[in-house]
Amino acid sequence: MKERIAVNPTIHFGKPCVARTRIPVQSVLELVREGISFAEILRDYYPDLEPEDVRAWEERRERELSAPLAAMAAFCAEKAIALYFVTPYGPYFDFTDEELAGMSVQGFLEDAARVHGSERAAVGAEVELITRVVRRVAARGSAQVIDMLEASRGSSLRTSPDFTPE
Repeated sequence: MKERIAVNPTIHFGKPCVARTRIPVQSVLELVREGISFAEILRDYYPDLEPEDVRAWEERRERELSAPLAAMAAFCAEKAIALYFVTPYGPYFDFTDEELAGMSVQGFLEDAARVHGSERAAVGAEVELITRVVRRVAARGSAQVIDMLEASRGSSLRTSPDFTPE
């Protein structure tokens, strides 16, 4: 498989770029998040890219996330154990910048933040990606999904009766 993402400290301050180019992955993902189709991105913005280049970052993250979930689902199906996946809770989007800075996932978010442009964008993208992967893996196996993201998408931690600021 051809590597489609490259990180070079001398190009765009080490931000992940599409391999063989100086195009930051963040720029491509911003277009995707704006709802611009892959075909439009290739035609109107980056004609030198291949369709696989546009999808590369998310596909890489999906592979990283899918493998352990699929193994767990297969094991539980083999042993006839009921398995429930819970998707992330929507108000993760509601964190302030200070709260995000204090989160213990800072190291985890480092690469994603370089790709998505900020920790806030990275958290949102990761939550959406994890939710898609969980739904897909569960649909293939015998797992059930408790979809907290859909149930809480419009929620805010600030309005929750359980929220107690420090």
